[in-house]
Amino acid sequence: MKMTHQEEDDHEEDLCDAKMNPNDKQLNDGDVDDDNNEESSSEEVTSSHAKPIGKHVRVSKNGRKHFQSFELDKNRYTLEDTVLLAPETQDKKPFVAIIKDIEQSLKGNLKITTHLFYRPDEAERRRGHTWKSKIKRELFYSFHQYVVPAENVMHTCAVHFIPVHKKLPTSKEVPGFIVQKVYNTKEKKLRNLTDKVYDDNQQQEMDNLVQKTIQRLGELPDIIVDKKDLTKKSISPHYDILVKFNALTGETSRDEHLVMLLQNVQYLFDSDDNSDAISNGNSKSFVWPDVAVQAVVALEKASHDTFSPNYQNYSEKIQNLAFNLKVVSQQQAAASNSESESFLLFPTEDICYTSLQVYR
Repeated sequence: MKMTHQEEDDHEEDLCDAKMNPNDKQLNDGDVDDDNNEESSSEEVTSSHAKPIGKHVRVSKNGRKHFQSFELDKNRYTLEDTVLLAPETQDKKPFVAIIKDIEQSLKGNLKITTHLFYRPDEAERRRGHTWKSKIKRELFYSFHQYVVPAENVMHTCAVHFIPVHKKLPTSKEVPGFIVQKVYNTKEKKLRNLTDKVYDDNQQQEMDNLVQKTIQRLGELPDIIVDKKDLTKKSISPHYDILVKFNALTGETSRDEHLVMLLQNVQYLFDSDDNSDAISNGNSKSFVWPDVAVQAVVALEKASHDTFSPNYQNYSEKIQNLAFNLKVVSQQQAAASNSESESFLLFPTEDICYTSLQVYR
């Protein structure tokens, strides 16, 4: 199939509307095309051939050479460049990807291994639903590997990796796509860029991508809650605490549940028993708000991971946890007059018991 280069639009919003078809992404996270696909891939090469630049940096066991850069249509492309990739047919929109490897076959053809970006309405959730985003130019990063001929590259594009607690620049100030979350194509889940849930190599990659954005744009300001423009519920000090600790998920319903949990867990810290424990230097006492934030984040995350396919079950679980936290605080307050040590009385089968014990 012969592919043509599409004319680059001058407006960033048009680039943001470019749609990727998830059905075209046939590789899973960590998968790489095998050698049997090289013949079919090379047939898609256009009349302009990509050429490696400089000396190869390594050689694979099969004798294939790997390079740092290549040239196509008098343009230079390098590892870690973010690019648009030509679609399979002209009626489809470009893919967005980051170049991770440049490999030359024994026949001299170049192919690139990339990590794909997903747009929210194309990233599948469990049970076939898709994600929603308030940011028109948002992309989800993924570790989904996609191997194509180097000639598929149309041009570079700007992609900025910005944590959810940072204020986003306008498209006029900083044109380009915005990435705040990582999409796991196998589990069909989203994670924040700053979540510490990735393996060592992936974590290093996320840190590097965020750091490169900081080097380009400078240190962006944190989100500041404007209390004059928000409702009474939104301006709660608990919400402010979650913002300061970068604990918000970016999803309204989940963030509301985090606020609810933090409000109820504070009763444990406000009890006289806990205050006495802190005064006496008891190492088992809670520290507000540091440990509280860690605890409620663990509670909400465990509930979401377990019950997210059914939102009603997830919401009911959070409400039950919040109620249990309040009940336990009342029990501890009632026991504060006794000389015996007060304990958390969560049922052992409840996930909140395990989570809070970790942070004691």
